[in-house]
Amino acid sequence: MESEDDQIINRFKQLKARISGIFEISKTRKKGDIYEFVADMLPFYDKLEVEILSLPHNSYLLSSIDQWIVELNRDIKAGIKTGFKALTDEHYKYRIKLRDELYRIKELPEIKESINTGQSPNKSSTKQVKRSDFNQSKLNESETALLMLYMRENGVFLKDISDTLLAECFGKLTGFQGEQLRQLISGKSKVDKHELSNKKGYYDNILALLNTIIDKIRKESSNLK
Repeated sequence: MESEDDQIINRFKQLKARISGIFEISKTRKKGDIYEFVADMLPFYDKLEVEILSLPHNSYLLSSIDQWIVELNRDIKAGIKTGFKALTDEHYKYRIKLRDELYRIKELPEIKESINTGQSPNKSSTKQVKRSDFNQSKLNESETALLMLYMRENGVFLKDISDTLLAECFGKLTGFQGEQLRQLISGKSKVDKHELSNKKGYYDNILALLNTIIDKIRKESSNLK
């Protein structure tokens, strides 16, 4: 039996394959034959909200929507920058329409409220690990968020990973709430980390942890050729 996250993964794969197929077919048609392209696209948009809302309403659904938006923004920007001919005016227009539709669906009360309250008709397939005196990470929530930003800046993660997906993963690994981490890192870059924290002690704690890791790596690799 599929887990809830697997249901989301497979449905989004199907949706992306379907939309890619429509774009590919349209490339083979005669120039100006836009009516058939639009006729294929409209039913897709009409059913998109229903298809997404039928999935489990957990944080992975939100991260999947965010990830698709990131991918669409990348394609749109690439088309603008390079003048990529495959992105005809109508392709460009309908990619933007799809992205905006995903933004709208993401803000629907059915999704937003269930995720913000943590009360969903479908429980998440992965339980949140609870922090305790005997089970907690070395860094606090703000320190963890700072480390996430530094790791992303320096290529530890995929460039296209969304804030939501990154925060969800770190939330499960550290026991912090993914939504809280997302709010801390959202839109932050190297120029505004001090908005997240201006406490030098936070940076010192991160450095101490990283130095411990570096020392262990040096020691364990010292005899290797």
